[in-house]
Amino acid sequence: MRRISLLAAAGLVALGLTTPAQAAGPDYTLSGTTEVGLSPYSGTGAPKPSTADIRVTNPTETDYEGAYTVTFDLSALKGVADVSVKEEGGRDCERTGDRLVCRDDRLYAGLQSVVALKLTAAKGSKLGDHGAIKATGQAAGITFTSFSTEVTVGGPDLVMQRLKLKSAMKVGDKQATPVAFVNQGTRPANGVVLELMTTRGLEFVEKYDNCEFRPDGPQAHGWGTTVCTFEGSFEPHYVYQLDQPLNLRATNRAWYDSFIYRIHETPHGAAPLKAPGTGARLGLKPAASKFSGDLNPWDNQQEFDFRTANTADFTATPVSLKAAAGQTVRASFGFRNHGPAWIANLRSGEPAATVDVKIPTGARVTKKPEGCSALNADYSRREQPLGAPLYRCGTGHIVDENESVSFPFELRVDAVVPDAAGSVTAGSWRGPEALGKLPFDPNHANNAAVFLLNPSETDPTTDPSTSPTPTASATASASPSASASPSGSATPSASATPGGQLGNTGSNAGLLAAGAAATVAGGAAIFFAARRRQGQRH
Repeated sequence: MRRISLLAAAGLVALGLTTPAQAAGPDYTLSGTTEVGLSPYSGTGAPKPSTADIRVTNPTETDYEGAYTVTFDLSALKGVADVSVKEEGGRDCERTGDRLVCRDDRLYAGLQSVVALKLTAAKGSKLGDHGAIKATGQAAGITFTSFSTEVTVGGPDLVMQRLKLKSAMKVGDKQATPVAFVNQGTRPANGVVLELMTTRGLEFVEKYDNCEFRPDGPQAHGWGTTVCTFEGSFEPHYVYQLDQPLNLRATNRAWYDSFIYRIHETPHGAAPLKAPGTGARLGLKPAASKFSGDLNPWDNQQEFDFRTANTADFTATPVSLKAAAGQTVRASFGFRNHGPAWIANLRSGEPAATVDVKIPTGARVTKKPEGCSALNADYSRREQPLGAPLYRCGTGHIVDENESVSFPFELRVDAVVPDAAGSVTAGSWRGPEALGKLPFDPNHANNAAVFLLNPSETDPTTDPSTSPTPTASATASASPSASASPSGSATPSASATPGGQLGNTGSNAGLLAAGAAATVAGGAAIFFAARRRQGQRH
């Protein structure tokens, strides 16, 4: 069964596609798509499928090693829906009558996928027919919180219309975002939720008191979500659009940014946002009467990428330390982004930058971070991980403005060589010719700094006690002790706050967590590739 990456999991939560998070405890929690609407049975052509994603959360910090099963009771769907397992959505599942049993032998810490179920309306079913899929789990020594997905034939089908936006911007530019959607379903939507996800370089100009800005968390670093709720009945075959301006602005930290906008029906039991203040309320108005079509949860969302003309100054941090022969010392190597822009490879998920560390004569590396590769002097890859003359470290795919990135090493001094010089260089993956030549950085002169071992004279600009973060520790150690290795997930700097200026109306945490009826493929796509190791962030 597939494990969901932290970013993908955070994306599902931010997009309102998961059930409410439960307090950590002994129970392993089954969750997933809470409601599924099915296109009515047509009798012609291939049936139009919907998807129910089922997941499980291990609330502990360690993997559970052992066999477990998740059993689905499908008996309530007789005459309502046909159920099968999507090929890419799960494995080790066996169907017997009205029971589907999925098996695996490990439960990773955190959130992971169990199975993706494909559902179509059964022959002879009618609009309004409904039933539930009930999921229960079993494993030795642990208990599961059960879960059910409500399945109904028919329902609203909210389709987000694509905005005509320009991708090239300058700092301070504003663009109107006249969001509009159509209900192509078979019944009205009883209230809707508009979710506007923006990366750090974008913010909304206007404030409305039925909208709430929710900054990102450590699993979705670089993103914030503005949530607007609208009461009323939104009828089939009508287009609805915002009745007041909603302008998106490129801030002074903008560089490469993305905007995701999606719509879904207000989850059952979720109260609309109501601000205590007297600000203006954002509304929706019908724009036309047109369209009809099938239920399709894949078109609730649109997204757009922006490229803003801006720069970021990556300044390598000099390091100077002293140690006697036979001593082991700890040192961290990296750089600081002095901005003004944040740098993010949002689509590829590739490192925003690299740090090359050239080791001075007389020293050898005895411990390195996981995110750093050993290289030979000619930049060819080296099989032995320790004792290399050169190391290349990749950052995460995001480096915020005013953020420092560092990679901790341990080195043993085999021989004292006065003024032995190495270097620390911020660069990219494109090869030695790209060292110190980051395309967004206009000041290449400070992309490289000296790494000086046993200087004959103390240079106040490189002394570890006065140099900026990251600093080198000149404290010798008789034997290497564990130093923190780069974390697989990013931790934002204390000043990191994604863009988003719509009014904060207070807590309504249950709204997004309650979830929409279906998983949207576009949301998963924007959350990129697998996590990459990266340096410590300050």
